[in-house]
Amino acid sequence: TSTIPGKASFSLTDNGTNSTSVDPGVYTATETVHPEFSLTDITCSGDTIAPNSSDAGATATFNAQSGETITCVFTNEKDATVKVVKDAIPDDPQDFSFSTSGLGAGFDLDDDGDAALPNSKSFTVSGADFGTKTVTEAEQADWTLTDITCTGDTGATDAGRMATLDVDPGETIVCTFTNARDTGKLTVEKELISDDPKESGTFHLRIGDETVATGGDGASGARV
Repeated sequence: TSTIPGKASFSLTDNGTNSTSVDPGVYTATETVHPEFSLTDITCSGDTIAPNSSDAGATATFNAQSGETITCVFTNEKDATVKVVKDAIPDDPQDFSFSTSGLGAGFDLDDDGDAALPNSKSFTVSGADFGTKTVTEAEQADWTLTDITCTGDTGATDAGRMATLDVDPGETIVCTFTNARDTGKLTVEKELISDDPKESGTFHLRIGDETVATGGDGASGARV
């Protein structure tokens, strides 16, 4: 919107312009900011006679004098999105804790399909907040962090338990932290109490429908 005669309301695309001739006087132009963008700068030039143009918030105010050609440029940057995803192998209700720098407070995620605690969290980065951000997963007993993969940011790196991002306008960044549940060793020993050799033989140890060990009297060992 503006107070320029005949230009009460108009729209512009990227690098678009809208110009008109005006009588000397003070005029304003205000941008209604698009919800997916931030207004990061207003720069006016050409008003060489004091008082010069000024800006506050989303409004440019300029004092047009005879002979001046005033140009006001409104600069917008598209918001970026950072999404953190938890992938647990196998899916499990275990909660995993995360901390960040530059993205807000810490949070928890799990990967069990229960919406009470989701397996992802998204952040919007805009305006003066672009730049370096980090996401770190805390250690969790009985689980090993096996991979961190970030897409949508060519400058993303990872080291240890931390992903480091270089967030630029318009990026859609997805970082997936993959954890595998640690395995342990279960020892089951078969003891046959009988003097009858006919009762000796081979025994099978099954977990569910899977045979995990086969042996006779004294046999032991299975990895789960």
